[in-house]
Amino acid sequence: MNQVDKELLISKGFMNEQERVNDVEIQVSALMEATVFAGSILDNNLDLSKLMAVSLYIEELASKKNYLHIHLYVQQCFGDSRSGGELDGFYVASLHEEVLKGYALYFTLYLRKIVSEINPCQITGEEKRNCQKAGKR
Repeated sequence: MNQVDKELLISKGFMNEQERVNDVEIQVSALMEATVFAGSILDNNLDLSKLMAVSLYIEELASKKNYLHIHLYVQQCFGDSRSGGELDGFYVASLHEEVLKGYALYFTLYLRKIVSEINPCQITGEEKRNCQKAGKR
């Protein structure tokens, strides 16, 4: 790893001077960027099905351990929905294989969690009964 990449990773908090990965900072950044990413897709398309499709594709890539492909796909989708730009944390994470792996996995996990939280098909049995009761009134 060259000095510039190392300094970028250290400045983001993803690793320390001894090149040890900082898992907590990677998780925090991945959560923030997964939220921004989901918001940008929804803002641009106002379509949950697109976000769900993107999330499923990213999960498939993660299951195949294609972490760099996840990074490139996420950056492309984000750039398309924001008319350019990129997710800075994901870019920096891509500079180091171990950091990228952790970042991509956390990003995938948090994106799945976000989608499941806003997906109207994922309501609980009690919520479904309450909706049915409200409809009968």
